[in-house]
Amino acid sequence: MLSELQVEKQQKVYDIEPEIRKVGKEVICPRDGKLGAAYVDVARDPHSGRATCMLSYTWGYEVHTISNTLMTHCRRLRETPQQIRVWICAFCVNQWRVQEAVAQGAKVPFEDFQAEFADKVLRRDCGCKRRRPVIGGM
Repeated sequence: MLSELQVEKQQKVYDIEPEIRKVGKEVICPRDGKLGAAYVDVARDPHSGRATCMLSYTWGYEVHTISNTLMTHCRRLRETPQQIRVWICAFCVNQWRVQEAVAQGAKVPFEDFQAEFADKVLRRDCGCKRRRPVIGGM
């Protein structure tokens, strides 16, 4: 999935956010009908499907750290990366809407993000077997 993005391993998530957003720039979001879609809505991935786990991280992590962690996860489960589907907020949350909110001066309390995150992980967009979301680093 990341192969279509111009990403170097030492870059941090916040460094690649413009690249993530650019992919959905000219696409209508299927959730709100507005121009600008989340990466997950437009990425070409023959192995896509419902998430089986979620990744908790900070935008200050380097891409290679996240990639290495995901590969370790695959090895522990004895599965290939194509068999694992991970819910990652930078790719699943519509960054166009986040930027719109920031431009309007909106400040979203952490509790709102936590509730959104928990809702996605526990109910709709992720098939996780966890009863409670894990909030914290890798």
